[in-house]
Amino acid sequence: MPSRLGITLISLLAGAALVPAQQGRGEGEGPLTFAADVALAVFNVTVTDGKGRHVAGLTARDFQVDEDGRAQAITLFDGADLPASVGLIVDSSGSMLDKRSDVVKAALSFVAASNSEDEMFVVNFNEHAYSGLPDSMNFTQSADMVQVALLRTPTGGFTALYDALALGIDRLKTGTRARKALVVLSDGGDNASRRSLDDVLREARRSTATIYTIGMYDDTDVDRNPRVLRTIADVSGGRA
Repeated sequence: MPSRLGITLISLLAGAALVPAQQGRGEGEGPLTFAADVALAVFNVTVTDGKGRHVAGLTARDFQVDEDGRAQAITLFDGADLPASVGLIVDSSGSMLDKRSDVVKAALSFVAASNSEDEMFVVNFNEHAYSGLPDSMNFTQSADMVQVALLRTPTGGFTALYDALALGIDRLKTGTRARKALVVLSDGGDNASRRSLDDVLREARRSTATIYTIGMYDDTDVDRNPRVLRTIADVSGGRA
């Protein structure tokens, strides 16, 4: 797995036009007000070479953004390793029983390699989705707290992957970092969710989160579904 989130560039296009909602004001009338029409598009972009390695050192001049065939000016650009709000979505269902130590090890390796200013949360799931952190805590920057959160839910039961993703997408809305991402560790199977895959994909499209999925399975696992993992990642601009 990559040592850091593959979000290397952030481009923003912003424009605002102030239009008087009330053209004038007479004696005794309220204050003059304006309506603002603001267009903001945020792009989290990953650039890799033919071998899948990240390409660094790019600038705004290396990109062109088009809308309906018309080139748009890039008014803000940042290629730094900016802090992110990150959710770890961890499969704790029965199909993960013999892979549990690998799942935890992979998640902790990711945490250790992340930006020290990243804020994180954990969603563990089997037939239900659970917040790994205490109810009073939405995010943490403590690796120790993340480790405790990863071990909070015993392994066993059915699999509610889609419910866990929906919970993760919703939790990210409270994040304080401009960059937002989910990292999913699962075999991709689902046999217990109340939410459908289509529901979750619609929410992922509306969200600014980039979703990375890591398949934890082997060829003999009957519950594996790599197609679902690829679809979830692709719809958000992430990678499986």
